[in-house]
Amino acid sequence: DAAGSRVRGTLVIVEVALSLVLLIGAGLLIRSLWLLNAVSPGFDARGVLTASVSLPEQRYPEREQQARFFTELAGRVRALPGVESAGIVMALPLSGSGNSWPVQIAGRPQSPVSEQPQVQGNVITPGYLHTMRIPLVRGRGFTEADRQGAPAVALVSEAMAKRLWPGEDPIGQRLSTAFFPEATREVIGIVRDVREHELAAAGTASMYFPLAQVPWATAAIVARTRLAAPGSLAPSLVAAVHAIDPDQPIDFVMPMEMVVTRSMSDRQFTMYLLSAFAAFALVLAAIGLYSVLAYGVRRRVREIGIRMALGAGARGVVRMVVADALRPTLLGIAVGLAAAIGIR
Repeated sequence: DAAGSRVRGTLVIVEVALSLVLLIGAGLLIRSLWLLNAVSPGFDARGVLTASVSLPEQRYPEREQQARFFTELAGRVRALPGVESAGIVMALPLSGSGNSWPVQIAGRPQSPVSEQPQVQGNVITPGYLHTMRIPLVRGRGFTEADRQGAPAVALVSEAMAKRLWPGEDPIGQRLSTAFFPEATREVIGIVRDVREHELAAAGTASMYFPLAQVPWATAAIVARTRLAAPGSLAPSLVAAVHAIDPDQPIDFVMPMEMVVTRSMSDRQFTMYLLSAFAAFALVLAAIGLYSVLAYGVRRRVREIGIRMALGAGARGVVRMVVADALRPTLLGIAVGLAAAIGIR
């Protein structure tokens, strides 16, 4: 029966090791989520309501029509009671809707599009940076004067400035992108980095174009409100859209804080799933340890009786039984800790 005892001991070791690995993994995920909650995304999500608007091509086939719609929408929302500021952005941060654009720096050797550096491209109205409280580090931001027919301009993030102009001043530099090759744009300002894709990633190398110069059919409205609950502004925001076009649908009306929370949903789901597996494995390990211990005691009843008849005390017998149970448990903990080092 020695072989059977070894098999039972091995099963206990595996159960303890597996439950420990799962518990440590769940603990690390919980810790990472807690740390992410303290990470600044590069903007202030508090008090901001967002909504997505996609203009149908049938009613808005011209880019000038798209630009007029969003410019008028930003003005209407800005005039709503309780609204401090409002703006339009093509790709809302942490919404998963951003795209990488190739960049060609003027004055440098021309390279194929596939070899050009890729940065996050975005299109905004003048009020967007102020509404999201994204600081302008140097230079100037967009104004209403940056429209069609005016000199083509762009803003770049600090990360993009460091990456493409190391040791140089990017303001005054000129760039173009294959997505909009009709204009070479002058960099007029540098803005603070924003975590566009996920909170766990560093600030994104980004560039911004004015929506009046680069109209876009799909964009999000952002409105900073003085109201205690940003969601209470939703009916007024929807009404502002329908005042321009009664048939225009509005999607994803939600506070910006919810957008940030949803960006961590995959990590949260993984954490919950791993925690459930860890708890289940821990229960199985406890049941397995109890079963092995109970089986061993039953098998040694005669031996225990003889020991006590020969003068062994109850404390010594308990110590012997506990030592037998601790051996596979400690081995399982050792194996589990060794395996958990790889997931740190």
